[in-house]
Amino acid sequence: MMADFIRAMEAFLSDDRPIPEILREAETQRGFQVANTRGGFWLPEADWHEDTVASLVRLDGHRALRLVLAVARNPGTGAFSRLATQCLRRGWMLIVVDPDKAFAAILQRRGFIEMRVGRTFEERETWAVPAGHDRPARSLARALGLTIAEGAVLK
Repeated sequence: MMADFIRAMEAFLSDDRPIPEILREAETQRGFQVANTRGGFWLPEADWHEDTVASLVRLDGHRALRLVLAVARNPGTGAFSRLATQCLRRGWMLIVVDPDKAFAAILQRRGFIEMRVGRTFEERETWAVPAGHDRPARSLARALGLTIAEGAVLK
């Protein structure tokens, strides 16, 4: 486990590309479609900075938007709420991947729950999903071949 971490950190630190570019490449390598942040449907340019990274997952009847790196143009003005509402209206699950502590606190107040998925260092993630979406999220994780650790609420 530690060897996987060290190997991944060495690769990351030797890569001089911007972090959003690295994250987009990783999402593409996993088979996800990276969402357009330059005037795209999911992430309107008025709400989201171009460094935002999100991807669309369509698998075995599941449809999810993975928000990997959230960079709102004007934090606190409703960009995330609009995104969450849009996902719900269109029948898509919203997954916030590895939220930082501040964002996790916001998500917790909104009733999101935490799930830990993946076994290896490369695939391990913490997902925050809206309450009531934990069963579909677990089903999607299984469809992606990810193990599911019994999660706790966001902290």
